[in-house]
Order: sequence, then C-alpha cells, then structure tokens
Amino acid sequence: MTPPVAASTAPASDGVNPYQLELSGGYTGLELGGGAPSYTGGQFQATLGQNFFAHPNHSFNLSGVFRLAALSNSAGESVNMVHFGLQGGYEFHAVPNIFSLRAFAGIGTNVLSTPDFSVGPGITRAMDNQAMLALTFGAGISLGHGIFVLSGGIQPNFGLSVPADAEGTPARGYNPIGYFFNAGIDIAQLVDWAENTFIDDTLAPDEDIDLLNDVLGYLAAADTSQFPLTWEICADFMQRLGAPIKVVPAT
Repeated sequence: MTPPVAASTAPASDGVNPYQLELSGGYTGLELGGGAPSYTGGQFQATLGQNFFAHPNHSFNLSGVFRLAALSNSAGESVNMVHFGLQGGYEFHAVPNIFSLRAFAGIGTNVLSTPDFSVGPGITRAMDNQAMLALTFGAGISLGHGIFVLSGGIQPNFGLSVPADAEGTPARGYNPIGYFFNAGIDIAQLVDWAENTFIDDTLAPDEDIDLLNDVLGYLAAADTSQFPLTWEICADFMQRLGAPIKVVPAT
C-alpha cells in the first residue's frame, strides 16, 4: 500500500498524497534556428518525485523526469530525442482535491539519435549521438484529486555541436529551442484516491456497487506487485464498465 507520509512533508493538505508518479504523452518540437530544419512529433514522459507542503494550499516539489520523443522534419527525416533531468516547482492548490495550478523549472540533458539509416548526409544525419544541455520552464494544471494533469513549457538547449559530414558541410553549433504540451495521469494520486474511496465506503448504493468496489479494490492495491496495472487488466475494467477499448492500427 501507499507508504506513510514522511515527517518532512507535514503539514500536508488533507487527502493529498505527497508522492508523484506521472505518466503523460503529447506533442513536442525542436527548432534549431539559423535556417536549419525544424522537427516535431509525439513524446512520452514519466515523472517521479515528491511534494512538500508548506501549507494546505501551497506545496513545493522535486522530481526526476524522463522523456522520449520521436521527431521528424518536413523532408520526413527522423530523429529521436531522450531527456533526463531534475525538476523543481511550486503548486497552488486553489481548490484542494479538485483544482490546482503549478509552475516548474528544471535542468537536464537531451540526447539525439537518427534511427533511419536511409537519411543521407546533412544536419539530420550529423545530429546522431549528439547531446546538449537543456533547461525547462513550464506550467500546468491538475484536476480531480490531482489525478489528471495538463502541462506545457519551453526548453532552451545549449551546446549542440553538429560535426562536418561527408559532403563537406562544415561543423556548426546550435542552441535549439524546444517546446512541449502534455496530458496524463498521476498514478500515485489515482491509487491514493481509490484506496481512500474503498476504505471510506463513500460510494452510494447502486446496482453497480459490487463492480465499482471490485475495480476500486484492485486500484487501491495497485502499488503492490500482486496487483499490476497491465494493459489487459485496464482493458478488462473498461469492458466491464461498459466502455470497451478498441485498438485501431496506424496506417
């Protein structure tokens, strides 16, 4: 089950889990500037950290961030970008357990790779296995006990050195600007909400009460190895709740 709140987190806002495990996805872009190509695409983000409450309406957080983005330019040339970083921020719980505003900043590294070996000589090919320092500045909101999270930001990058290629393109340095928009859920807050709802028995009597208690009971124990939140289990829950998931292959 969810570990007890450490003394360093007090006084915590009532009913708010101080732990953070956000999984999100969205849209991102990278502008090299100087007449070089621009790259856009989708990304996945995982954030693991902890909130420290100074007041029921005010908290600070420190977290580690991982991002994986698959980008391409207008010519169809592909670049992958992996980000590792540390992030700190402030969150204002305007309506605790319902709505909050957050701002954050971070520092880390972006590593680029070119997965498509058919890409000819040029900037895209030359960026393979190159790294750069990345700063992050962003803001967002959370809804519903902090479960649903929307965020966005910009990411100035420094020190990208593109070496000369076989066609004689000279080496050049860039300071790209990145940006991103994400939507996701906080697994720690979801498990905490399910746990509290199941224990407090706050569901009103209904013909589906047994089904809902079954789902909530599983989610409440999802922070243990015996009750993993796999795709198959989540799909089964949605099927039983009357909202089956249909997977449509990309064309």
